[in-house]
Amino acid sequence: MHFFSNLRVGTKLLISFLTMIVLMGVIGFSGFFSMNKIQAQLNAIFSVRLPSIDYLLESDRDLQQLIVAERSMMFIDVQSDDFKELTDDYNTNMKQFQERWAKYKKLASSPEELSVIPRFESARTEWEGVTARVVQNRTEDTRNGRREAIDLTKGLAKNKFEAMRDQIDKLTEINLTIAEQANQLAQATYKKTSFLLFFILVAGILIGVAFAWIISKGISKPIIQVVEFADQLRLGNLNARLEESKENISDGKNASMQLGTKRKDEIGQLLTAMDKMRDSLSQKAIVAEKIANGELSTAVEILSDVDILGKSLSTMVENLNRVSNEMNELSESIKNGELNVRGNSEQFQGGWNHLVNNINDLIEAFVKPINMTANYINRISKGDIPEQIQDTYEGSFNEIKNNVNALIHATNEVSKISQEISKGNLKVAIEKRSENDSLMESLSKMVEDLTKIVVNVQTASNQVSTGSQHINTASQQMAEGASEQAASVEEISSSMEQMNSTVQANADNARETASMAQQVSKDTVEGGKAVAETVAAMKTISEKIKIIEEIARQTNMLALNAAIEAARAGEHGKGFAVVAAEVRKLAERSQRAAQEISEYSTSSLEVSEKAGKLLDNIVPNIKKTSELIQEISAASSEQANGIQQVSGAINQLDDIIQQNASSTEEMAETSEELSGQAEYLKEIISIFQVEEKIILQLPEFKTELSKNISLKKNTSIGSYSSRPVSKSKNAKPAIEMEKKSERSGFNLNLKDEKDDEFEIY
Repeated sequence: MHFFSNLRVGTKLLISFLTMIVLMGVIGFSGFFSMNKIQAQLNAIFSVRLPSIDYLLESDRDLQQLIVAERSMMFIDVQSDDFKELTDDYNTNMKQFQERWAKYKKLASSPEELSVIPRFESARTEWEGVTARVVQNRTEDTRNGRREAIDLTKGLAKNKFEAMRDQIDKLTEINLTIAEQANQLAQATYKKTSFLLFFILVAGILIGVAFAWIISKGISKPIIQVVEFADQLRLGNLNARLEESKENISDGKNASMQLGTKRKDEIGQLLTAMDKMRDSLSQKAIVAEKIANGELSTAVEILSDVDILGKSLSTMVENLNRVSNEMNELSESIKNGELNVRGNSEQFQGGWNHLVNNINDLIEAFVKPINMTANYINRISKGDIPEQIQDTYEGSFNEIKNNVNALIHATNEVSKISQEISKGNLKVAIEKRSENDSLMESLSKMVEDLTKIVVNVQTASNQVSTGSQHINTASQQMAEGASEQAASVEEISSSMEQMNSTVQANADNARETASMAQQVSKDTVEGGKAVAETVAAMKTISEKIKIIEEIARQTNMLALNAAIEAARAGEHGKGFAVVAAEVRKLAERSQRAAQEISEYSTSSLEVSEKAGKLLDNIVPNIKKTSELIQEISAASSEQANGIQQVSGAINQLDDIIQQNASSTEEMAETSEELSGQAEYLKEIISIFQVEEKIILQLPEFKTELSKNISLKKNTSIGSYSSRPVSKSKNAKPAIEMEKKSERSGFNLNLKDEKDDEFEIY
């Protein structure tokens, strides 16, 4: 252990780290080889077995959907969209099945799989031939073909399909078994590796803890004692020594620690260096104490080229002496400005006493010119421009005086320019005094903008005068509105004439309706001819009803067979079972309806014989009567439209009269007001004096006043006259109504209120 303690700290750490690295290498290589084994098993599961199972299950699903589409074709019309959709589903699922089976064959590698695949291929070939015959026979849409397709679907095709699916199930079970074996092997490898890594990890932790305890104990204990020694130095106890006993630390005497300075490692070297540092600090403390007392002639010993503290103390002494001498010289130069000393130097000693005196003298030298400058700037800020400074100053103080005088001169110039502008003189010349003279630049911009405003206002006043003339013109145009009123009166007269013709048409239609009623009574005698035809039709209907009953019975049987086949299909035939049930309902209801119709036809035969005599003659008269009623209704609409047009024309006539009167008064008042405002603007703007060349350079002031005031023809005042009442969309001539009324017929209700019980597909 003594040998290990004398080793260098770096060597101790190197031995410890190398030991831990060896253990980590053993752990890493063991884990690496074990993980490779586990990864190989997992790769076999996830890259081969799981995709194989997925392809097999998806292939089986495609086959199930394909067989559902095949069987659904049996009961769907070949020409319908549903049959085309089923054909597309059949072909799509067949293509998907072939693609997924091809992908699975690429992954198959075990002997068990390779032995089953040929049997599946053989069963698949046989089934594909049978299902192709089924689809072909159904597509031909013949009675024998459909019968053969149904027989194949229920018999041979079903057996071949089940034989093929059995092989898929075997392949799925094989892949599941192989995946389970790979999983068990991976778990066994994991348990073995976990035990080995745990054993090596525990051994490494124990070895690492041992090294850490030995090294930290050999370093921390002396370091703690060194920290206590350094803390004594921090508190200012430069008498502490490492060779003395530790018991003296607490009593405040010469504190030191017995640290075993015979050690040869870095700790022993640190202890020796700390002791020498204490001696050096003690010497520097004595020198610093002398400098603090003002002894600037104290000599400082520099131990080496890297003795920063010694060099700093020596430099500080030299600088203090130089500062003292420099302050004396500066004080003499400032005193030439006839200033008095302010500071109280009696409370200082040595070189610090001279420093305070010189600073006070410097402050006093600056007070007078600064006060003078502040006084002048204060007066300028309040608008009280003083006279320029005539006193004489030296050096920088003279420059301050010249700058203040320049400020006074510039302020006076700005004041003169502002006074000229306030009097309306916009011809003043404003020049920048420097590149950064923002005041003169802003003042020049203000004069320029003000000039533009003056010119624009003058132009605007002229435009206002022009606007007054436009208003007078508009007043004349308003007078023309009276002629438009006459046109409105003419339209009212035209509407009244149309109302008169409509009333006359209503009277004619009424007379014709009476004549038609007389003719109806004469035509009823000839109704007997229709009885024989009605009886023959009833007999024909009875024969057709028997045919419908037979079709309904056969449809019921087919629906029953379809329901049985759907039940055999299990989960995949549920949708088809619903369709079969609905077809059966439809067949039963068709049979009941046929029976009811047969009963009704027998009972209504006698009624038809009586009614048939009258139908042929009554129907045309009823048709004509309906047309006449429509014409009467149209005539009534014409009357209503004529009345509305008369009312509208009267209202518009009243509005035009009121608008003309109001607009004429407003335009007259506006014309007078604009004229007065134009004169007032000219009077206000005449105070400004503007350069003629500036007026020529400014863009022409444009106004939209004339456009807004001027009135155009064909506006709302005269728009009424351009829309004759006779061209109204609602005013249709009676002749057009007669043409439309010639089209007639029977409105037959072909709806069946009992259809709601069927589902919609």
